Amino acid sequence: MVEKQALTALFEKYIRKLRITPTWDICLEFVEDPAWPKTGDIKIDCADRKAIILLNIANPSGRKTLKRSSFMS
Repeated sequence: MVEKQALTALFEKYIRKLRITPTWDICLEFVEDPAWPKTGDIKIDCADRKAIILLNIANPSGRKTLKRSSFMS
């Protein structure tokens, strides 16, 4: 399992690189419920420029690595 601190550090790095902040208020939240069927989700409020990125840390797919899509090969 990937550590939360490492993921949070990557998140902070890329929101600055992509110049998303300070224009938008974005936070990363981890979902630890194995019953949640998604690997992640994004909730966006365009009016207030706020977003929450939900990441399922329990990895419901059961795979240890991400599978590359055919268009990424």
